[in-house]
Amino acid sequence: MHRGKMLLLLAALGLMPTAADAKPSIVRMMTAPLRMVAPGLPGLRIGHRGRHHRKVAHARHHKSAVARAARRGAPAAAAAPAAPMADQDGQTSGVAQGQDAAPARGEPVRAEPGWAGPVYWPHASDDLFDYVFRAAGERFWARGGRDLADAILMRDSKAEGAAELCGGRQEGDVSAWQEPIAQAVQPNDAQRGAFDTLKSALAEASRNIKNHCPAAKTAASPTQRLDAMTDRIWGMRQAVVLMRAPLEKFSNTLDEQQKTRFADAIAERHDSSADPGAASAWMHLCADPTAAMTPWPNEQIERRVRPSNEQRQNFQTLQMTTRGMAQQLMASCPKAPPVTALERLDAAEKRLNAMLYAARMVGPALRAFYDSLSPEQKTRFTAVGGESRTSRR
Repeated sequence: MHRGKMLLLLAALGLMPTAADAKPSIVRMMTAPLRMVAPGLPGLRIGHRGRHHRKVAHARHHKSAVARAARRGAPAAAAAPAAPMADQDGQTSGVAQGQDAAPARGEPVRAEPGWAGPVYWPHASDDLFDYVFRAAGERFWARGGRDLADAILMRDSKAEGAAELCGGRQEGDVSAWQEPIAQAVQPNDAQRGAFDTLKSALAEASRNIKNHCPAAKTAASPTQRLDAMTDRIWGMRQAVVLMRAPLEKFSNTLDEQQKTRFADAIAERHDSSADPGAASAWMHLCADPTAAMTPWPNEQIERRVRPSNEQRQNFQTLQMTTRGMAQQLMASCPKAPPVTALERLDAAEKRLNAMLYAARMVGPALRAFYDSLSPEQKTRFTAVGGESRTSRR
């Protein structure tokens, strides 16, 4: 009995926080649930075996991609772009500010704006499908923490015909992703049923994303914009769930030759598989630390809104929460480019889960601040966002 009590006491002492952890920050406490579920965070060892197998598969696939590049006379690798730096005023250069980066092949990677009027993530279905089925992840992984601040500060221009941006450029026609799969794989009669199910899932997923779109004619407030952002991300996550099982079932019916042809077809359409530098460009967009350093127009807010002490404290909490969530979103970035379409779909789902969590965590802090403002202060706060947008151009 004495030995058992000693073991329990030692276990309890092991769970006690150290001096360095005795006073965790507000953001750290708020983001504890995310650290428990997001992969790759400190102290997490779950999924080590799965990551090992994925790394082996990626290395094997990379060798074949390099061989294909050599046959085409293309360079096998190039240097990754340098991370953009923040200046003394908190302004950033490079991808985070929508400026040209210097990716591997010398072509700029431009992060498109996250907002077009009241619409969040224009052409979201195209960005998702391009990443999963073409390995083109620049636009998908560019969405992140900066979008949260832009939703609050309303730093976007009004877009004519914004409702059209809710759907993809294919306007509900997903044949642009179906046909290359069919041509590469050439499914036989036994695989045709699984392929037809996948095609139906793609069409339903595209419609679901388009349906989660705000009324473009509505002049949304910051809280309404954040709600629209949350709903849009939720619709994309549902689309991923709709595609997941049909894609896995179809993938399991393929033999090794069909899987190789499928991977080769993706490499031919988008050379990120053959060129690690091209892949690092979109990974850089995702893991860019300056996305969490979005400059807030504090001086303009003080001058125009004239917040009370309580309102000022609420605003500081909002800033801390938004920046903390932007930093946590970097943990959802893949450590290496996923190899197969199914792995890319799983990576997209983890990213969307993290973004959904971030938007929901920012929501209460935004409402606490915005609801405390008078009608006149709300109007002035919205005007500050317009001034900030002009200064960033």
